[in-house]
Amino acid sequence: MDRIIAITGNICTGKSAVGNILAKVGATVVSHDTFLYGAYAEPKCQEEIVACFGAAILVNGLIDRTSLKTYLKEHPEDCRRLWNITDKYSDPLVERFFQENRSLTFFECAPLYERSWDRFCEQVIACYVPDDLRIIRLIERARTRDGFYLSEKEAIAVMNQQEMSQEEKIKRADYVIYNDGNLESLERQTITLYHQIMKQK
Repeated sequence: MDRIIAITGNICTGKSAVGNILAKVGATVVSHDTFLYGAYAEPKCQEEIVACFGAAILVNGLIDRTSLKTYLKEHPEDCRRLWNITDKYSDPLVERFFQENRSLTFFECAPLYERSWDRFCEQVIACYVPDDLRIIRLIERARTRDGFYLSEKEAIAVMNQQEMSQEEKIKRADYVIYNDGNLESLERQTITLYHQIMKQK
């Protein structure tokens, strides 16, 4: 197993944006979402989700993630029920990735510390955004990417599902990227940090 550098942070802190910037400069980036999508493709996982949330989340016989998110928007307390299902199928895929990785890789993952996966990582980058700005970005993301309206109260409920606070994550991280400015600032911080990490190789 070669070096793994984690990118973590809570919802709407810019983890994917940092990963995209790193990929553009030639870094190998693997997202936890890839393993989640793999879990959703498992027939047994699909069966468990439908049994838990009902056939209303199906479109053409397949789980429609927009319908599922719409349901969870109205029932945020059920987020953990979904995670308990998908984690059973995605976690073994993540563990296999850690064991089989053979190159310097950036691993983008929200529940890094919650799963104790930081033990596999040489260093951790935490992305941070003030909560008031995260609310705005979460509402905008729901509208533009997912196609539904999220109120401020609903956005806060989604954010409160996170098991660990932003403050705890940045305390434990080796580096912190403050994503409270514009894209140029985010790119500058990310690329500077990338070159710093590459020098340690």
